[in-house]
Amino acid sequence: MSDKADELLNSALQEFQDPEEEKSGIHEKTIREEMVEFEERINDDPEIEAMFNELAEELESNSEIRKTIEKVGQDLFKKGVLKESMIDIRGRLSEYIQRNRHTIPKKELSRFEIQLSTYNEICEAIQENNEKSAMELISKLSLYGELPEELTLSSRVECVIT
Repeated sequence: MSDKADELLNSALQEFQDPEEEKSGIHEKTIREEMVEFEERINDDPEIEAMFNELAEELESNSEIRKTIEKVGQDLFKKGVLKESMIDIRGRLSEYIQRNRHTIPKKELSRFEIQLSTYNEICEAIQENNEKSAMELISKLSLYGELPEELTLSSRVECVIT
């Protein structure tokens, strides 16, 4: 595993240190493109997958960490942060579906509609102060894949190194 990590770091350093590449007009990858490539590389590495599984098991079995995570969730719920962000995402997803309904592939459209339905249920649970139900529904969201890229781009902040 360390050989792959070393290769990746060396590759990244070479890109920053090679001024000829900038002059040659070669397309420079954005940080997002680099992260996607990195994610693809680590997803293919069974050692990294095992490491993440071990971390997940540790987090699940460590009651202190679990309590801290639950407290953070409760605080977000009580302070309305969760409500605001869920309502915002629900609204943007609904608009996206309406605006692009005829151009989205059927399978993707179905997935996005399931996500929207889940966001509606989350907002209802939050409105009813049903934290447990809201958190369970939020955890289900991962089953339905990513939001449309257009929606996630607006919420991400790009890191720019100058």
